[in-house]
Amino acid sequence: MEAPTTGSMLLAGILLKLGGYGLIKFLLPMFSNLLISYLPTVMLIGLFSVIFSSFIIFSQIDIKKIIAYSSIAHMNTVLVSILVKNIQALSGSILTMYSHGLVSTSLFLTVGFLYERFKTRLILYYGGLMRIMPIFSGFFLLFNLANLSLPGMISFIGEFLMLMGIFIRNTLIGVVLSTTMILSAAYSLLLVNRVLSGNVSSFIKYFSDLNYIETLISTILLFFILFLGI
Repeated sequence: MEAPTTGSMLLAGILLKLGGYGLIKFLLPMFSNLLISYLPTVMLIGLFSVIFSSFIIFSQIDIKKIIAYSSIAHMNTVLVSILVKNIQALSGSILTMYSHGLVSTSLFLTVGFLYERFKTRLILYYGGLMRIMPIFSGFFLLFNLANLSLPGMISFIGEFLMLMGIFIRNTLIGVVLSTTMILSAAYSLLLVNRVLSGNVSSFIKYFSDLNYIETLISTILLFFILFLGI
């Protein structure tokens, strides 16, 4: 959360994927027997992390923290699906790592846009941006819809395959993770509602919508999210 926008984008887009790559490339083929011994423990840690980070989001007042905890929840779902070890869950985890790199990077980028303009990330100071920053609001809405895995976006395909593979292996774990998907929709839509809807905050006195460069970067990210999803 304390990293600058560029650092957060690199972390979400690249560095977090190195962990998933290491699990798939080295842990599964090289330490499969050892993994069997520790599988229940690691699976419980992953499930706890998904549930805890999903619930803790509702008490956060920093927009970047909300996105960061959301990122933790999605990557721990990837961890659980990798450990399930079937083709559907493994394919879903790879797709989700790819989509997470696009979606989380996009969300951190939009928070950077807000911070550059208003010098705060506290959600209490925002409201009504849809009226005064329509271009930003459109991108922010679509990126949050991608974060909750709306059908037609790349994140939906990964989440669907992960849940399918997990249900095949263990129905109870599948039900628990499906519940967290509902929480994901809840906190994503709550964030959109708080930032974009309602009356314009009195804190927002000087504002400007996205410029050409910011719009171009956001459009490129949105293109890949939609193109690969469709």
